[in-house]
Amino acid sequence: MIIYKGTVGGFLLDVDKGRIAEKIEDAFRRHNVAGGGLSEFRSWNNSLEVMGAVLDRASDVPRDALVAIEYKLPVSSRRVDFILTGLDQNGRENAVIVELKQWDYVALTEKENLVRSIVGHGIRELSHPSYQAYSYKAAIENYNEDVRKERILISSCAFLHNMEERYRSVLGAPCYGSVVAEAPFFLKGDREKLRNYFSRRVKEPDDGRVLELLDNGRIRPSKALQDTLGEMINGNDEFVLLDEQEVVYQNIVHLLSSMTEDGKKHVVIVQGGPGTGKSVLALKLLSHFTRKGERGAYVTKNAAPRNVYKAKLMKGYGYRKSFIDAMFMPSGSFVDEAPNAFDVLLVDEAHRLNRRSGMFQNKGVNQISEIISASRLSVFFLDEGQRIDHRDIGSLEEIRKCAGELGAIVHDGEEFRLVSEFRCGGSDAFLSFVEELIGVKPSGSSRLEKGFEGYDVRLFDDPSAMMDLVRLKNREANKARMLAGYCWDWVSDKDPSKNDISLPGGFSAQWNFAGTSTWAIDPDSVEQIGCIHTSQGLEFDYVGVILGPDIVYRNGKVIALPGERARTDKSLSGYKGGSLPQKTAEEIVINTYRTLLTRGQKGCYIYCVDPGMQEWTRSLLESWLGEG
Repeated sequence: MIIYKGTVGGFLLDVDKGRIAEKIEDAFRRHNVAGGGLSEFRSWNNSLEVMGAVLDRASDVPRDALVAIEYKLPVSSRRVDFILTGLDQNGRENAVIVELKQWDYVALTEKENLVRSIVGHGIRELSHPSYQAYSYKAAIENYNEDVRKERILISSCAFLHNMEERYRSVLGAPCYGSVVAEAPFFLKGDREKLRNYFSRRVKEPDDGRVLELLDNGRIRPSKALQDTLGEMINGNDEFVLLDEQEVVYQNIVHLLSSMTEDGKKHVVIVQGGPGTGKSVLALKLLSHFTRKGERGAYVTKNAAPRNVYKAKLMKGYGYRKSFIDAMFMPSGSFVDEAPNAFDVLLVDEAHRLNRRSGMFQNKGVNQISEIISASRLSVFFLDEGQRIDHRDIGSLEEIRKCAGELGAIVHDGEEFRLVSEFRCGGSDAFLSFVEELIGVKPSGSSRLEKGFEGYDVRLFDDPSAMMDLVRLKNREANKARMLAGYCWDWVSDKDPSKNDISLPGGFSAQWNFAGTSTWAIDPDSVEQIGCIHTSQGLEFDYVGVILGPDIVYRNGKVIALPGERARTDKSLSGYKGGSLPQKTAEEIVINTYRTLLTRGQKGCYIYCVDPGMQEWTRSLLESWLGEG
């Protein structure tokens, strides 16, 4: 989505009349998208006025070339500041990405691609502006199928229009050489250089096709993490880290490389909500450390993602089972492990860790402590909103406590926070919708946005029709699945001729449990219903989610009913006997649906068993879409 677009001449007129910021702010409202706070408004006024001065004197750049401002990247919530499009001297279609920075201070770091600058009232580590511009270019090239197919040339650069000359040696330091080569930077005194950069790439106007392809080009079938894992392990993958993802990655890489042999343990806690890239980071770090010869492993309690990753690596890349088993380990593997046996353990879905291990929960004392003990550096990727079992103990407080008991140094500051959304089409609005839908946010929470920026959200009155659409979507790339809350007993386990789930309209299906450990990628599993235990930690293009009778809407309020869970669901064991607190059980129900509803990258379809919940979903969806 492009918020503002027009010709260079039109842009210059808007700048000259002092109305560019107002026009962009109005465009945000017109597109029903959140944005345009006071700081952004000032940024548009300041940065775009300077861009106007640059282009006004760029005599070689035609006035009918096109400009785009605030372009939303594919499958991400991030936006590109400024794009100039046209034809170069050879008639090739070009798009020039410009990352605009108001910085007036920058300092070196010891970390690749990171610099220090002033944000708010303090100095923070941030992506080098050239890396940021390059990563945005890479995201477009990786995800926009039409841009790739039509061979649109994309250039990227950064313009730090307040930055004095004395900082050139910092931004251009040899340690940043590779990224600066990909995306040059321009300082306050480089306006003529920037004009020349533009004029070499935009000699003639295009017919609007470049912006059209950027804005409305087909987003190619997205490579789920499991599909590109082999390339990632080999150090050649398509997941280019953006913004705070790169900051977290480089800080962890630097931490391990700088740790001394003084016996001190280090614990990193990376916090982020659904789809912020926690698993991508964990696996990219595993790839990096493996290639560096460090002894490390990816750890998760949930068997589903481990089994899928192992199957992909063995079938597609020929890795030996022993090699893969040593890289992908269950969280209960460290009960009897020697201290510091591993250089680094990367713990995904850390909120799912248990106190005891083993089939009968009779081994060990605390999985968090065991992991910290077994490694020099342990990294916990955490989202406390995805705790979905009464045995889950992974929390910020518990990890800090265990680290303290073992004398470990804890790192959990702002440089280890993930906020940008990369699932659900990068739609922050959809995540807010989900939280309002399940009662996490108050009903009627104030919001500016309407719609979900291209993310496909639909409510179905007929679960069979929802299943038909999921089947249709699955034909594209085997990446659409049906999911449901665990409210139906698993009867097909003992009698495969029976179905587990029956709903109005003749809908009937089985749970996915029996006969496979790789349901998420099996070619015929679209006919089965996935539960939280086989979908958490994985992603799909489209999901159809059945909200069961354990979540209802009564008297203007969403209510969780843990007693409606299936008898075969062990995540609420003890609830009916009174040993599991009501509040804890309710949180588990709510967290289950937050997790299920955010598994899709391109779309989420919903059916509610409870009529009140169905009507609440309908009214809320109409409100978010600006209907009704």
